[in-house]
Amino acid sequence: MKKLIRSELLKQRTLRFPLIALAAAAIAGGLTAIALITTAGHADNPPLDRHSLSQILHGPFAVVAGAALLLGILGTAGEFRHQTITSTLLVAPRRGRLVAAKVLVHAGLGATLAVVACTASQVVAVPWLSSQGIPLGAPIDVVRVLVGGIAAAALFGAAGAGLGALLGSQTAAVSVSLVWLLAVEGLVVSLTSTPTLHEWLPGGALSVLARGGTGPTTGVPLWVAAGCAVAYAGALLVAGSLRLITRDVA
Repeated sequence: MKKLIRSELLKQRTLRFPLIALAAAAIAGGLTAIALITTAGHADNPPLDRHSLSQILHGPFAVVAGAALLLGILGTAGEFRHQTITSTLLVAPRRGRLVAAKVLVHAGLGATLAVVACTASQVVAVPWLSSQGIPLGAPIDVVRVLVGGIAAAALFGAAGAGLGALLGSQTAAVSVSLVWLLAVEGLVVSLTSTPTLHEWLPGGALSVLARGGTGPTTGVPLWVAAGCAVAYAGALLVAGSLRLITRDVA
């Protein structure tokens, strides 16, 4: 397993997209902090208060989640797109272990993106808020957002790897994930007229986890949302593993 993980890490180091994703996470973290601070108290935006730092740290999560998901999809479905899956399986014929290695690596990449984004946000926000006399909030709330965001980004990366293995097509996997997150979940909530349902769905559960249970919520406990998020990601990983194990890639 260690050799497979090292091999997957080597593949990521030879690609440009992971570096681009890291740079995008850092830029998104800094720009989000600037935007939230400068627009606070204007128009319909609430003024800065002791909850602002937690909100700022959560701000770039959409970018981080999208990048983590895409990295996971490209890491598995990309093997089929570039026709390298055959040579990969000749070196690593135990397909279940191969999927596990890809999942671990891309979960780690997702977590790394979250750490980079949160670090950039803190570098901008902490001195700025302190200079204006704004309390930084309870440390436990900040820690919950940090840990929740990192965990959710890791699950997005792992889910992307599972979805890529399941569908075997970059285009299909990206399309399905975007349509689900941007349209289907909202449509389900609208058709059922049940706003609380959103936080039981994959995107909503991961969003609650990323907020660490802080901020606006419709009442789903953090531990329940975390359990749902892990279950959804796990289902994709199992389905992707079974699909890769049983499919003919010759």
